[in-house]
Amino acid sequence: MDDYIVGFSISNINNNIFMITIKKHLEKLKAENNTALIPYVEKIVERGTLTFEEWSSLGKFLDTDQSNRKVLKSCVKIIEYIGDVYIQILKDGEFYYNSKNKGKNLDSLERIVWKEICEKLWCDNC
Repeated sequence: MDDYIVGFSISNINNNIFMITIKKHLEKLKAENNTALIPYVEKIVERGTLTFEEWSSLGKFLDTDQSNRKVLKSCVKIIEYIGDVYIQILKDGEFYYNSKNKGKNLDSLERIVWKEICEKLWCDNC
């Protein structure tokens, strides 16, 4: 993977979008009273950097009925991530992001999604 995928600092991303996205996630955690993750995300906001490992670890597993996401019929769970993206977990154990990006290896798929979300939301010139 290219170095820029590892993490972004405020100096090389769109500060406004980054801060809005992270703060929105922080507010969601506060509304859920998620005392375990609130300090973790507050440190990310203070530091102004979000790494792939942090983004990946903040993925939240949900049953399909806990979300208003449009999913495939074979979807049994979803993983929601910062940036308003999600990966579906299918009955056969496959992870599905879209028709071009799917497979049995969650880490590989998360790296594809991370690159895409960073380029769309946070990276000025990737």
